[in-house]
Amino acid sequence: MSDPREDVASQAPAATDGRDLLPTHTTPTWEMELLVSGATIFGLLQVPHLLDVAYFKLVNLSPQAYAAWLQPLFVYAKVTVVTLVLTFLAHLCLRGYWVALVGMDSVYPGGIRWERMRLGPISRARFEAMSGSMAEVIERADNRATRVFGIGFSIASLMVMLTTLMVVAMLVALCVDAALGEGWTNVVLGSVIALVVLPWAFASIVDRKLGHGLVPGGRGARAVEAVLKPYGKLGMGPRSNPLVALFASHAGRLRFAATAVTVILLVMLVLSVQNVAERHRLPLGLYVGITADDPYSANTSPGGFYADARGDFDGTGIVPLPFIPSRVVSSPYLPVFVPFIPRLHGAALRAACPGALHEAGGNERPRLDCLARLLDLRIDGVPTKVPLDATSDPSSGQPGVLAMLPVGALATGRHELSLNEPDRLAPDGSAARRYRIPFWK
Repeated sequence: MSDPREDVASQAPAATDGRDLLPTHTTPTWEMELLVSGATIFGLLQVPHLLDVAYFKLVNLSPQAYAAWLQPLFVYAKVTVVTLVLTFLAHLCLRGYWVALVGMDSVYPGGIRWERMRLGPISRARFEAMSGSMAEVIERADNRATRVFGIGFSIASLMVMLTTLMVVAMLVALCVDAALGEGWTNVVLGSVIALVVLPWAFASIVDRKLGHGLVPGGRGARAVEAVLKPYGKLGMGPRSNPLVALFASHAGRLRFAATAVTVILLVMLVLSVQNVAERHRLPLGLYVGITADDPYSANTSPGGFYADARGDFDGTGIVPLPFIPSRVVSSPYLPVFVPFIPRLHGAALRAACPGALHEAGGNERPRLDCLARLLDLRIDGVPTKVPLDATSDPSSGQPGVLAMLPVGALATGRHELSLNEPDRLAPDGSAARRYRIPFWK
């Protein structure tokens, strides 16, 4: 009967100094995979937050037309980064499992001793057939880690292409708006995307469906080639993503599409859970507790309303909250900063005070007074008419207006500052919701 160590030696030859070498079929890039994953994952973990901050700043400085197109651009970029992060995490875990298998196989040569597992003959035969030799188990773990590494990169690169297309389209729209004035954003963006995608898609369909029937070198074949050639140079097609082409050609297009959709859905689920967790709630209807972050409730005191209690996202959200210095007011005046959001406040000003936007001489006082009427600042339900001054938030750079409310005559105790939210300033037939900011004197 042969010694099990001799079988292992044939699978993992010994080094000249007595150490066991790696299995013969080990993926040659395993060291580089570990280096890339380990060296970049910690840096990538910081990128989603930076993307959030950059997106919130851009969307709150942009008109509505650009803000609507910034959202898919943000989603593409966020999905790309999170896909890479999750890919690297999964790859490190799978590579760790592979390292453990290689090490344990060296410590306990000969593979699994099924006769010592106390299994019945049927279970033993089934598990032994399913598992195979340790060399096969190690090779499967090795290939699985590399496959996850490559698939994650390939899906992320697909999202990079979409992001690049959106960035180019928005830059063209910005140039057209700068040259011809506002109002061309949607037309230009849609036209650029259509001009880039439709010819390539049409030529690809013709090539795939009718290409075999076209005469080589004929007019039709030359026309299709003339369309596809510049797109190939730009990186559209299998040449641009060999990872996708390699996986799809071996596993099949349907399997690759199913894998890509599954990964993207998992990433979107992670982002959704993260979004809910940032609001300090459990997802999927599991939250049972008091609501502490409702800015419209008379019974809450969200930290975003106070400069000394705001978190990282309170000053850079999709709709930044107005804020005062603190919950306790000790001075005779209460400074109130209200973020100015062009896509929301701009529409409200155009609807309520169209003449104020075209005041001659650059006089901003009419539009500030109009904005004061739209905000309708009140303390304990009593309107407070004070002039607004244009300013900006030093921590986030968000432009806004400042109101200095006199509170010296207020009694000691709890009070409430309220003002209209920007989402409901335009006359749309619905009652305006109001921010409610409690403070104490």
